[in-house]
Amino acid sequence: MKIFAQTPSRISLMGGGTDLEPFSREYGGIVLSLAINLRQNVILRTEDDLWEKHISLPSDADPQLAYTILDQFGINSMHHSVLESSFDGIMGAGLGSSGSFSVALIGFFDKVL
Repeated sequence: MKIFAQTPSRISLMGGGTDLEPFSREYGGIVLSLAINLRQNVILRTEDDLWEKHISLPSDADPQLAYTILDQFGINSMHHSVLESSFDGIMGAGLGSSGSFSVALIGFFDKVL
């Protein structure tokens, strides 16, 4: 099985960090952001499509995020699946690439479960 997910990145215009504890608990929080035309593209391969590609993440990406999310949903820490990811922008530039990556992974489970 081959599952595709594509999610946009975002730019925070104001309020970034106000949604995090402990600030949000004491003062509340609000963030104004917008989606931009830079996308996180992720493919999850399982079963017969497993052997088409090797795990491929952008060079600056930490694979532990993927392992943690997939393990949480019982996909055996990627031993029976292969993940391929690419980002249109620059990793670490503050464009929300890790957030859009997480949303794409969770989107897989919406398609599968």
